[in-house]
Amino acid sequence: MMEDGDFPTSAAEFLTSTAFSNGVLLLEDEDAASRPSSVGGDDGGEEERRRQRRVVENAARVALVLARSFANMCRGSDISHDAAHHQLSHFELDDFFVRLDRDGPGRSRGQPSAPKEESDDLMDCFRQLVEDEEERQRAEVKDVHGNALGLGYFSSNNDPPVDAKRRSSTNTNQTANESQSCDESAPTQVLHGMDVTFPTRMKDDQPQSVATPLQILGKLLYGIFCLGESPPPEVSITTAMKAAPEPLNVSNLDLEDAFSLLSSRTSRGAEATLFSQLVDSEAFPIAVCRLISDLIDAGSNVGAPFRSFDSVIEELEQMTSQPLICLHDSYTSHVTPRPPIFGQVYYGRDEEVATIVAVAERTKNCAPEENVGVEAVFVHGIAGSGKSQLVQTASDQLSRSGWTLVKGKFERGAEHASRGIVSSIFDDVVSLLAKMKDEDNGKRASKFILDYVGLELLPSLADFLPSLPELFGPIDRAGSKQILEDWQLVNCISKVLEAAIGAGQQIILCCDDMQWADRTALALIMEVLTRLGETFCRTDHCFFFVGLYRDDEVDDDHNLSIQYSYLQLSSNTRTSEVALASLTKEDVANMLMKELRLSRRMVWELADTVYKKTSGHAFFVAELLNSLLRDSTIAYSPKLRRFDWDEDIVAMKKTGDNVAGLIASNISTLSAEHRHIIRILACFGIQTDIPLLKTMEDFQRGIIPSLAIFIERGILDRAGPLLMFCHDIIQQAAYEAVPLADRQQLHLAIGQFLGDLASVDARSSVDPLAKSIGQLSVSDQIYFAGSNLTSSLVGIACDQIDSVPTEAIGSDCDLLQFAEWNLAAGQKAAAHSDNRAAQYYFAKGIDFLGNECWLNDYQLCLALHEGAVFASFSLGEAERAVEYAERVIEFVSFEETLDVQQYLLRSLTQLGKPNECLARGTDLLRKLKFDIPLLPTRESVAEAMASTDLEYSKYKREDFLNLCERTIDGSARSIVRIMEAFYLACYASASPILPLVTCELLKYSLANGICQEAPIAFASYGMFKIAVQDDYASAREIAETTRALIDKLQAANRNRQNFDIRSRLLLFITIDIWFSSPRVVSQQLLNYHQRAKQTRQMDIAMIALQMGWRYLLYGGEKLSFILQGAEERTELIAKNCGYASKYIVLDNALMEELTGRTIARFDDIDGFSNSVDDIQADAEAVNNNRLLHHIHFNSMLLAYWRGDLATAEKSSRAAWKFPTATMPHILLIYHTFFAGLIAFRLLRSSSGGDDERMKEGKENMDRMETWARTISMPLFGNKWHLLQAEHAACDNCLYFEATKQYKASIDLARDHGNVHELALAHELAGEYLASCGRQSDATAHFKQAYTFYNQWGATAVAERLLSRHNLVIGSAEAEQQSNTSKRARPGDVIDIE
Repeated sequence: MMEDGDFPTSAAEFLTSTAFSNGVLLLEDEDAASRPSSVGGDDGGEEERRRQRRVVENAARVALVLARSFANMCRGSDISHDAAHHQLSHFELDDFFVRLDRDGPGRSRGQPSAPKEESDDLMDCFRQLVEDEEERQRAEVKDVHGNALGLGYFSSNNDPPVDAKRRSSTNTNQTANESQSCDESAPTQVLHGMDVTFPTRMKDDQPQSVATPLQILGKLLYGIFCLGESPPPEVSITTAMKAAPEPLNVSNLDLEDAFSLLSSRTSRGAEATLFSQLVDSEAFPIAVCRLISDLIDAGSNVGAPFRSFDSVIEELEQMTSQPLICLHDSYTSHVTPRPPIFGQVYYGRDEEVATIVAVAERTKNCAPEENVGVEAVFVHGIAGSGKSQLVQTASDQLSRSGWTLVKGKFERGAEHASRGIVSSIFDDVVSLLAKMKDEDNGKRASKFILDYVGLELLPSLADFLPSLPELFGPIDRAGSKQILEDWQLVNCISKVLEAAIGAGQQIILCCDDMQWADRTALALIMEVLTRLGETFCRTDHCFFFVGLYRDDEVDDDHNLSIQYSYLQLSSNTRTSEVALASLTKEDVANMLMKELRLSRRMVWELADTVYKKTSGHAFFVAELLNSLLRDSTIAYSPKLRRFDWDEDIVAMKKTGDNVAGLIASNISTLSAEHRHIIRILACFGIQTDIPLLKTMEDFQRGIIPSLAIFIERGILDRAGPLLMFCHDIIQQAAYEAVPLADRQQLHLAIGQFLGDLASVDARSSVDPLAKSIGQLSVSDQIYFAGSNLTSSLVGIACDQIDSVPTEAIGSDCDLLQFAEWNLAAGQKAAAHSDNRAAQYYFAKGIDFLGNECWLNDYQLCLALHEGAVFASFSLGEAERAVEYAERVIEFVSFEETLDVQQYLLRSLTQLGKPNECLARGTDLLRKLKFDIPLLPTRESVAEAMASTDLEYSKYKREDFLNLCERTIDGSARSIVRIMEAFYLACYASASPILPLVTCELLKYSLANGICQEAPIAFASYGMFKIAVQDDYASAREIAETTRALIDKLQAANRNRQNFDIRSRLLLFITIDIWFSSPRVVSQQLLNYHQRAKQTRQMDIAMIALQMGWRYLLYGGEKLSFILQGAEERTELIAKNCGYASKYIVLDNALMEELTGRTIARFDDIDGFSNSVDDIQADAEAVNNNRLLHHIHFNSMLLAYWRGDLATAEKSSRAAWKFPTATMPHILLIYHTFFAGLIAFRLLRSSSGGDDERMKEGKENMDRMETWARTISMPLFGNKWHLLQAEHAACDNCLYFEATKQYKASIDLARDHGNVHELALAHELAGEYLASCGRQSDATAHFKQAYTFYNQWGATAVAERLLSRHNLVIGSAEAEQQSNTSKRARPGDVIDIE
C-alpha cells in the first residue's frame, strides 16, 4: 500500500498512476467485504484476479462521480469548484476532462478562468486552470490545510487549453436534454489519452452534433474504464446508432402465431454490435461492456435502453455497492451457467428479519431489571408468504453468534400427530445435550435433569424424548413404568431446556404451521413457555420462541387464539407479532437482480410483469420464475452473456390463478415414473426420512435414485436423514393432483405394505387398555413420517390406511386386521400419554369393525372402546366419551363396565347434565349396594353425619395415615372412583344428597383403605361439619388431617401428583375462609390456579382464577387493580371453562356497578353470554341451583349499592331459598351481613313496626355474632358491630348504643384494612346521625365515606353519595382525599381520627 504522501491528488494523475493500474489504491467508501480475502497458499493468478477486480471497482467509483457531474452539467446546475479540494475522496468533474475550443483565444499559464457570467453551460462545469504536462509535473498548489497538491488535466497533447466562446444556455429539462441531440457545434473532449470527437452534421451551414448526451456520457465512461489503453477498432457513434425496433402488434394474430412471431424476434442472433466488440476485446467486465454499449450503441437491439441520467447513475451505484453481483464477471463465454433456483434466498423482509434478530439480542443482553422471562414472537401471514424462510434467514444470521434453531412443523389434517411433532422438537434439544455429554457443561446438565426427573420417571420420559439414552446411556423402557402426567411432562421438558441453556446452548425454539396443531399440543407448548418464564425471569438465558401460523385460518375461537391469549396473560412472558404482507415490485426486482446478476434497468420490466401475475405472493413469485427458467422462457444467451427473455412472451404466458395450479403444471412435466414417486412421497405428508424410503424401495423401485432429481428441481429438500417438500403448498398440489380414487388406492397399498412389514401379531395381544403393549411384536426402528415421530411402522401403516374412508375400502381388504393394527397404534400412543393420537387410532379401529363390531371380535371391540373412552375424556371431549361409554355399558356385563362408568359420570358432569348424571349415579350406587335416597330429609342427613362421626372418631391422625399404606384391590378402587365421580356431579349441581354421598365415600374408604380419590370425601366431611353441625373447630381439624393425607399419598405416589387439586380447592373455599381473610384466601386460590394450570386441569384452574379475584373483590382490594386485567381474565375464562365464565359475568356486573366503568363484552365466543338474564334463563332450564343462588345473591348486592333496598330485600329472600345458601362459603358470610343491613335499614325507614324484618335482621346479626365470638373477631367483628349499630338505630332510645357500635365497627375496619366496610360504616353512621338532627356530624361521616369509597375504587358509589347528600367537597379536602386515596392501600392501617 502506498503511503499517504504518495497518493495521486487529481483524477487525471490517479488514472495514469501505477496505483490505479495495480489496483492498490482503494477509495475510502469501498466495501472491504466485497473483495475476496486472501487464502493461504494462494497462487499469483488469484492475486492478479483480485487486483484486477480492485482496479475495476476503482474505475466504477470514478465513473459514478463523472456521471453525476456530467448529469448536473447537462441539467444546467451550478457546481462550484475549488482547486484546493481535489482529493481522491472528493472528486469533481473538472478533475476528469477539459473542454477544448479550437477557435477561442489562448490563455497563458496562471491566467484565471473566464468569469461565470461569461461561460456557457459546459464551461460552468469545466472551469479549471490547465497547465501543460511538463509544468504540471513541477507545480505545487496549496490546499486549505497548506498541503501541496498537483493539478492535472486530461489531454492527449501538450497544447494549452483555450477559452470557449460564449453560448446561450440550452434547455435544462432532464428527459428532453438527455434524449435529444445537442444543438451545439461538435466539440472535442479530451479524456485520458482518448480523443473523443463527436460526429456532426451540417444544418444551415452550421455544424450540428448528432450525438445525444447519453451517448457522449457513454464515450466518457469508456475513457474511464479503458485506463488509457488503446481501444479496439473504433466504432463511431454514427455507425453505432441504429433505429429502435418497431413495436410488435399481435392484436390481430391468434395465440399460436403470436408466440411464433415473438419467439423469432430475439436478440440472440443479432449481428455484431459494439457490445460484442467490447466483449471480444476482453478488456472490460461484461457489465461494463453492457453499460457502455447500451449508452453508445442505443439502437442495437438494446433490451432495456437507458432513458435518463438517473438510470445510468443508479446502475453505477449498483456496481459500486454490490460489485460481486453487478460488476464483476460471473459467467464465462465457454460454459453455460446453471440456472438459479428462486426461493432459496430471502428477499424483501429485511425489517422483519431485523425484528427477530433484535429479540435474540435483547434476550442475550438483557439487564436483570429488564428481564421478563421468555420472549415469544408470532409470525403470521397467508400460505406462501415466506414465514418459514423468514425464521430460517434470521436464524442463519444468528447462528454466526452461536444460536441454534430447533424447529418442528405441524401438518394439515393430522391433528392426532401433533404430540409426536412436539416430541421431536424437544427431543432435538436432548440431542444437542448428548453431543456435549463428555464436556463439563454437559455432565452438569445431565445431573441437573436426572436429579429432577429421578430414575423412576426416566423411562417414561424417554418414551417422549427417545434421545435420552444418548445422554444417560441405556434406559430400560420395556418394563413397568410410572405414568407420566401432563403436568409432570411440562416440568420435565422445562428442566431439559433449562439444563441445555445452562450448559451454554443458545436456542431458538420454532413451531411452524401452528394453526394445524391439536389443542393439547398447543397447551403443552404454551405451558412449557410459561414455566420457563417463571424460571428465566430470575436468571440470564439465551432462549426465545417463534411461532408461525396462517392468519387466514385462525379466528378468535381457534385453539391457537385461546392458547395465545393465555400466554399473553402470563407476567413472565413477552409476546410480539410479525405480520408478513406480499412482496413489493421493488422486492421482486431485487430478487431478479441478485439471482440473474443484472442491473435493475435490465430486470424492471420483468419484475413488473411477474409482480402483476402473482400480486407479490412470495412463493408464487419464486415458482413462476423457476417455471420460466425450466421452460427456457428465461434462458442464458451466450451472445449477450446474460440471462435473456422476451417481455411479450413472458406477459402472454399462462400461469393459472394461483400457485397451486402452477406447481401442478410443473409437476406434470416430469416423467410418468417420477410423477408416481412424487405422489407416493406426498402421501406421507410434508416430510419423511431416508430409512423409511429405503424400506419403500421394495414397494416402488427408483425412489432413492430419483431424490436427487427432485432436489435439483426445487421440489424436495434434504436435511440429514430427513427429506421434505420445499413447501407444503408443493406437497398439497402434488397430492391433490391425483384423482381421489387413485389416491385412496395408493394409501391403502402403502399401508398394507408397511403393516405387513411390521409383523404385528395383534390377535394374540388384544388386552384391555390397562395392560402393557410391550408384548406387541413390532419394529423398534424410529421413523419420521409427516413430521411425526413414531415408534414403529404400524403407526405409519395406520396413518396411510386411516386416511381412506371405510366405505371406500374394497371387500378384498381385511378390515379386522386394520382394526388390530389401529389398536396396537392406539395403545402405543396411550402408553406415551399421547391421548389425541390414541383417540384417533381407537376410533378408526372401531370404524373398521362396523355395525356388528361386538359380534365380530368381542375382546378387540372392548379394548378399542375402553381406550376411546379414556382418551376422549382425557382430551376434555365429554360427548365422545359418553358415546363410547354407553356402547360399552349396552353390550358388556356390569362388572366389566366399572372402569368406564366413572368416566361416563364425569363426562355427564362436564356436559352440564346434572339430572341425568344424578339418575345414572344413584342407580349405579344401588347396584353396588349403596342405598342413597334422591330426596333426603334433615333427619336422614343428621343421621348420616352422626354415623360418620362415630366411625371417624375411632381413628387418630396417625391411623388415617396408616390407612394410606393399605393396598386396595381393583374392584374396591373402581368403586371409590365411581363414588368420587358421583360426588363431583352432586357438588356441581348442589344436590341435596351430597352429604349422604360424602358420608358413604368416607366410610367406604375407612373400611377398604385410603386411596388418592378419598381426600375429597375428608374435605367435604369437614365442610358439612360446618354446614350441618356448626362445628367450626372440628372442621378445622379435619382440614389439617386432609392435608396430611394428601401429603402422605403424594409422597407414596410421585407419578400421580394432581389428585389433590379438587380436595385442596374445597378446603380453601369452604373451611379456610372462616379462619383467614378473603385477601389471604384469594392469594392461595391464585397460586392454586397456577398449579392446576400446570397439571392441565383447566376447569379447576379457571374456577380458582375466578374465585381468587372474587375474593379480592369482596375483601376490599382496590377496584382499579382488579379492573386492570378484568377483560383478559374474562376472555380467558370464557374460552376455557363455560362453568366459571357464568360466575365471572356476575362479578363483572358488580364491578361495573361500583366503579361506573364498562368491561368489554365477548359475545363472539361460542357458548359465552354477557347477559345475566340469559345466564339465569339457562340456569332455570337445567335447574342449576348453585348458579341461581349466585345470580340472586349478586342481584341483592347490585340493588343495595344502587340504593334500591326493596329490590335488594326481594333478591336476598330469593337467594335464601336455595340449599346452597347455607353451605359454608364466602357468599354465606356476605349474604348474612347485607341481609341484616337491608332488614334493619328498611325497618328504620318504615312508618310502623315490622316484626318479620326485625326477626330477619336479628337472625343475621346473631349468626355474625357467633362467628365473631367463636371464630375470629378480626374477620367478623366490624360486620357484627355494624349490624348491632343498625339494630340499635331502629330504637330511638338507643342513641348512645348505636353511636358506640358505629364507632366500634369503624375502628375494627380501620385496624384490619377493610376499606370498603370502613366506607360503608361511615355512610351508615352519617345517615343515622342525620336522622337524629346531627347534620354537621353526619356530613363529616359522609365526607369520610366519600374518601374511602374513592380509595376502594367505588367511584360510582362515591358520586351517588355526593349527590344524595348534597356534599360540597372543597379543593383542599379534595386534594387531601386524593392524596389519601393514592397513598393508602387495602391492608393499610387507616387513621380517621
